[in-house]
Amino acid sequence: MKLALLGRQALMGVMAVALVAGMSAKSFADEGLLNKVKERGTLLVGLEGTYPPFSFQGDDGKLTGFEVDFAEALAKHLGVKASLKPTKWDGMLASLDSKRIDVVINQVTISDVRKKKYDFSTPYTVSGVQALVKKGNEGTIKTAADLQGKKVGVGWGLTMKSGYVNMFRAWISVLMTMILQNTRICA
Repeated sequence: MKLALLGRQALMGVMAVALVAGMSAKSFADEGLLNKVKERGTLLVGLEGTYPPFSFQGDDGKLTGFEVDFAEALAKHLGVKASLKPTKWDGMLASLDSKRIDVVINQVTISDVRKKKYDFSTPYTVSGVQALVKKGNEGTIKTAADLQGKKVGVGWGLTMKSGYVNMFRAWISVLMTMILQNTRICA
């Protein structure tokens, strides 16, 4: 049990380092944007604010969560304050395009189309397929075959295929980093 917890903590540490490296000042492809952020003294951060534990409203009504903490750490790294801009998902990338926000710190699936337009950090989370059933039906769906003849709802517009490819790449990257950090290499 403790070993599994330590493994998760090590993995989260590696992922956090990779994220900070990916989201450093070098990630601002347009130096003009970085200068504008520094002159303004604030980094305008788009996030949903509705998805615990990533970003959500705490009991005190303030935004909290991993993405909020990261946004504040990134802003501090840049020498500015974070200005959190809760944004509905369907307008998130449009807000970035129209420069209402400087950066999106929110779960965004990396796709080839999006990579042509946006600069992504190293992924810090990977979402997989989730199944929900009505309370009381918990044991009725155990395999894909159990879905035969049933109505199934799926998220519209999800990029699952590229998500799985990115999930595989992210885990390989993290795994290789962990192996290289814990292995003596003889040449």
